[in-house]
Amino acid sequence: MPNPTATTPRTLYLDPTLDLPTLLPPDRTQLITATPTIARQLNQRHASLEHLATRMIADRGLAVVSPWLARQLFVEAVADLDPKSDAVAVAQWLTPSLRSLLQSGANLRAMAKVTGLAPKVYRTIAIAQNYRGKLERRSLVDPAELFWRAIAMKPEPQTLTVVGYLHPQADQLAFLEAIAGDGSRVTLPCNDSDWFHDTRAAIEQLQANGWQVVAHSTPPSPKTSPKTHQLPIITITGATKPSEIHPATDQTDQTVVTDRVGRHYTAYADSDCEIRGVLTHIKQLIAAGTPTEAIAIVARANTDYARHVSDAAWEFGLPVRVTRSPHLAETRLGSWMRRLLEVWQSNFRFEATASFLQHPLTPSELAPRWSEVRKRRPDTRTAWETIGADFSAIQSWRKAKRSTWIQRFKTVLATWQLEARCGLWAEETIAYDRLHDAFEELANFDETPRSGEQFARELDTLLTSQPVAITTRGGVAIHSPESIAGSRYAYVFVLGAIEGAYPTPVRNDTAIDFFTRQQLAQQGFDLGSAMRSARQETRLFDALLRVASTQLILSYPRTIGKDLTLPSAYLGQFSIPTTPSSTTPVTTPTTTSSLPPIASLETARRLVWLQSPSDQLPAIARRDPTLLHARRCQRIELDREISPHYSPYDGLTDLPTDITQYVFSASQLSMLGQCGFKWFSRYGLQVNRPQEKETELSGRLRGQLYHKTLEGAMREAIGDDNPRDRVLAALEVAFATAETDLYLEQLPAWWAQRREHLDLLRRTIEHDSFFTPGAVIAKLESAFEGEWNGFKVKGYIDRADETPYGITLIEYKTRSSRPTQAQNSRGEAKFDLQLQLYVEAAGAALFPDRTISRAHYYSLTKAKSLGKLEVIDDIEAAAFADRLRGYLHTGSYPVQPDRAEQVCHYCDSELICRKGSRLKRKHRNSDDDRVTRV
Repeated sequence: MPNPTATTPRTLYLDPTLDLPTLLPPDRTQLITATPTIARQLNQRHASLEHLATRMIADRGLAVVSPWLARQLFVEAVADLDPKSDAVAVAQWLTPSLRSLLQSGANLRAMAKVTGLAPKVYRTIAIAQNYRGKLERRSLVDPAELFWRAIAMKPEPQTLTVVGYLHPQADQLAFLEAIAGDGSRVTLPCNDSDWFHDTRAAIEQLQANGWQVVAHSTPPSPKTSPKTHQLPIITITGATKPSEIHPATDQTDQTVVTDRVGRHYTAYADSDCEIRGVLTHIKQLIAAGTPTEAIAIVARANTDYARHVSDAAWEFGLPVRVTRSPHLAETRLGSWMRRLLEVWQSNFRFEATASFLQHPLTPSELAPRWSEVRKRRPDTRTAWETIGADFSAIQSWRKAKRSTWIQRFKTVLATWQLEARCGLWAEETIAYDRLHDAFEELANFDETPRSGEQFARELDTLLTSQPVAITTRGGVAIHSPESIAGSRYAYVFVLGAIEGAYPTPVRNDTAIDFFTRQQLAQQGFDLGSAMRSARQETRLFDALLRVASTQLILSYPRTIGKDLTLPSAYLGQFSIPTTPSSTTPVTTPTTTSSLPPIASLETARRLVWLQSPSDQLPAIARRDPTLLHARRCQRIELDREISPHYSPYDGLTDLPTDITQYVFSASQLSMLGQCGFKWFSRYGLQVNRPQEKETELSGRLRGQLYHKTLEGAMREAIGDDNPRDRVLAALEVAFATAETDLYLEQLPAWWAQRREHLDLLRRTIEHDSFFTPGAVIAKLESAFEGEWNGFKVKGYIDRADETPYGITLIEYKTRSSRPTQAQNSRGEAKFDLQLQLYVEAAGAALFPDRTISRAHYYSLTKAKSLGKLEVIDDIEAAAFADRLRGYLHTGSYPVQPDRAEQVCHYCDSELICRKGSRLKRKHRNSDDDRVTRV
């Protein structure tokens, strides 16, 4: 074919499958591709119309405004015209309208003179004019008006080959008309379908300007592969038969044998099944010899498919390539910066600071002692540094210029070696470099002094608006429909072909709605329409169907999360067959011969999980330690559930405890008597809840407050014949001391709660039951050590009164009912061990020469006795002690709560004891009603 000359007409090709670059001498034309994917497949450097326009305005001293600066200037434009509004929120709301106004190339001054529009429209136009003025004063151009500004500079025509633009807008067409010189060639997909109405109008416009139109008439080049020109075989599938794939020795001759009448699809149950099914199919293709660069996965950018496919591909051992442009705030570095800002702005509040210190980019040497953090919940910088946190790099920053603020943050990054820490991830290294570039742009904006709050807002805006281009290499590519349209792949898998994704809903602009656009169109201002948006979406799907040269496979899930889905209406509109396939995925095979092709180790484990016995498992499964361990754990849990006997996993440890070397507290012995496994998990396995500072007045914290208050108020009344008056007089001071010691001032709205608790204690002390007539306080919070039925015991008594009848021992409670007791010989929670220990062990240790007349629990909230012990059953106590010795001597601590399971109401061990109906199936001996071993 002859080379283009100055008289060669500009040509418009309407065959979207034509491989035009092979027809053009590369030394005389510049290739323009809509996406990097097309350029990469043509082994050319990517250059787009946007690149041309950007280079042209740069030659005239202009530049495209960055996303951060554009947002900053737009916020200022809003604030100038409406100082009382929330400029940031309004700017975000008006951004789509601004883009439409600038991309239309309309004369905003003339548009503002159109009558009959809504007030919000005139306001939006005025803000857009103010924003454009701010850009012009800085020699900047908004990306939405890039082509119009380039056209105004009267560019020098060039010979171009333009490929891949599916639906050029008015500004792109105008720029193409201005820049494309003689011999230029452009491809556009077009036919008689309704969705190409706008394309046909554009073709007519170009043809009127002298373009030559060639429609499906140019013969293919000899250099062009026949596969490039053949129409793809379109298959909607959820499970393709492996037998349909017949690889040949020459990879370029691979085909998919599918009868057009028998095309099929199978909807997946959910998106996870869909992704796994597609990856299984891809792994089959790769195993058959298909190169990864011949396969593409397509998913909408606004869905979670790309992330889920990446996660599942790792499991399947498939390399995938993802191209994405997250904002800085979506990277690890960006989230770390935002948490740092939150710590600084909140003045080191507990939640913000704890979250920052646990971030993976935060140096470990900054971390405090976390056990102390849980106990104290520090809420100030001083409190954090007291327990080991190092915030010396963050100073008390005052108002300063932007450059000073940026230098301060750079110093923090250098001090904490963030660059090295980001180097652990390739994408974080890119984000770190982009952050420093953004810092330079921010520093050059202006030198107006800013407060810390103002700079923090600007920095947060930068993080949420600045994109970071991240591209991985190698493997199967994951594309959006926009990025793959116009390219060619042998196999294309389209995920999520449901309503709402294909097509995406056409959304009305809240500021300049479609009715207003229709009004403006009548005045010569074209801002687009709902119909145009719908047609553009259909053209995109039409182009998607043309990407595959061998097989196009679409799939959709019937459910996403808890929501039901519907298949895309495009499946019927484009006459894609919907006959269900007879092939369905096998989920629970009974024999190894029924297994489908296994694409991942996790899939294999799931498929053979229920096969039994183990000697019938596939050889690879019998050698898999993970699967063997999982099956062992499953057998243990099944045995715990269905066996009539207890096992070592129910607390039968065979690890005896020498009671002669062990001192028990009253609560320990009570717990052992309530349920052996509860005691074993707490004191043997050390399964305890971490000690954390209370965020509200819990029952435990309230009990501590009442105990400390009464101890302080009654200290000076010991031995007094009339203690009530002295206790009431000292109550206020004792309460204030107790709330300070327990850090209750930090509780939310404590100032409003404290009076209620103080008044409750006062009423309790004034009640007749609090002090027995003639009683004198003998001891308060006194420790004791002694022996009870062969056990060494220790503990504290809250109060001991000396009465005319002897010593009364009192245990304070803040509950309104008697505390849970230990089990008696019938398995009922009716053995009060704690009061027996007080009478026999504490009484002997603290009052060896006195008679213990009474021991009882006293409710501080109800001002009454909850239960007392007046007579001790020595036979029951001896039997109880023998049972505990049996537990300890044999190392048997069974999961055996009382029959009513009262002890389980306040137990931290239920996740490991697996309490439930299974306990009713466990045998008990008829002799002592205790545990039967395996």
